[in-house]
Amino acid sequence: MSTPNEPHEAPAPGAAPAPAPAAGTYYSAQPVVDRAQLPPFNVMALITFIGAFIIPVVGIVCGHITLAEYRKGLPERGREYAKAGLILGYIFTALWLVLIVVWIVFAFTHFGGASDGVYRQGGFGGNRNFPIPTPRVTPYGGQGN
Repeated sequence: MSTPNEPHEAPAPGAAPAPAPAAGTYYSAQPVVDRAQLPPFNVMALITFIGAFIIPVVGIVCGHITLAEYRKGLPERGREYAKAGLILGYIFTALWLVLIVVWIVFAFTHFGGASDGVYRQGGFGGNRNFPIPTPRVTPYGGQGN
């Protein structure tokens, strides 16, 4: 078994050793990639990812369209962006729905009732008759019923 510093094949006998790197030169472990040879990036995948943050429904719709194109054999890059945008679109849509439900519940519990303390007929509960309380003291200082 060889270590990372040892060559995988032994040099041929009588061959000149490989030249030593210049001082301060570092080699990367990854090969150099010519970007001209890479397939183009799918713009719809990028729209999916960005749209998930701005309008989550755009991320969901574009994500499904883009992933369907990839299943048909689309040779472009960006599948990961399409998947991430689709997932984020669903997450943000769920968060918006929870926020709307919480807002509606808050609005009905804090502002939905009668502010003067008088119960009224009907409303969301159907046709129930609630007693309207009468004040104990009249505005002129006398006693009420």
